[in-house]
Amino acid sequence: AFESECQAPGHKSSKERYTITSCSNITGDHKLKFAVIGNKKKPGSFKGTRTENLPFDYFKQEKGWIDQIIFKQWFDKIFVVEVRKHLKTKQNYLKRLFR
Repeated sequence: AFESECQAPGHKSSKERYTITSCSNITGDHKLKFAVIGNKKKPGSFKGTRTENLPFDYFKQEKGWIDQIIFKQWFDKIFVVEVRKHLKTKQNYLKRLFR
């Protein structure tokens, strides 16, 4: 909140913080799920939902920022795996196309 903004009486600001990232190739035909980085392991906004069942990849970092550790986890476990699958699909398509 900005210094000029006031809080409503009796209202407490949320301490939850999130960073949201997206990734796709330049043509837009391959889009990865959003990656959300939050500062809580189990945020209140996901109450009753398992993080594995969310429509995005969720990571926990103390301040809700993307850091080197989070980036490496995302890159190795999600980006590389998804890009390999996509390229394999494309390669099979091109093989069939040019037979």
